[in-house]
Amino acid sequence: MIWAGVLLATTPCQAPLEAIAPQLLQDLPAYANRSVALLPNQQSLGSVLTAGQLDLTPLSLPLGSPPPQGTQQLFFTTLERSFLGQHSNLSQGFHWLFVTPSDRGWQFVSLYSQWGPYPLADRPTTPPQESSGGRIGQAVQTWLRDCRANFLSAGSF
Repeated sequence: MIWAGVLLATTPCQAPLEAIAPQLLQDLPAYANRSVALLPNQQSLGSVLTAGQLDLTPLSLPLGSPPPQGTQQLFFTTLERSFLGQHSNLSQGFHWLFVTPSDRGWQFVSLYSQWGPYPLADRPTTPPQESSGGRIGQAVQTWLRDCRANFLSAGSF
């Protein structure tokens, strides 16, 4: 939509990434926790407690590969709780999200993640892996779909 000679976003998802990223991270735990039921072969029950530490500055991937052409990168972390029998464990996820702008809004490209215990201290993390099909990747894709459809709650933006 054009108003007073300025192109306005017709959906929140057409706004700059800096404008929608905080809302994505705020909504991500709920989206991720709902997506668990939709993923096949989920072995452990758990939940995403929070997502944060947003960084829009392109970071080099631990894989050493350059980001895909024409994409923007968003780095964030998650704090997750998993249950094994009577015990619960906290783990931290480190996620490199790649999205690309389109005429309909932001589109998911890929997600790379690595996990480690919480608190991390000097303990190692897993090697980074492509995680677009995992719980966080599916949650981001669903949130972006809802954002493009202008289906997010009215107070979100």
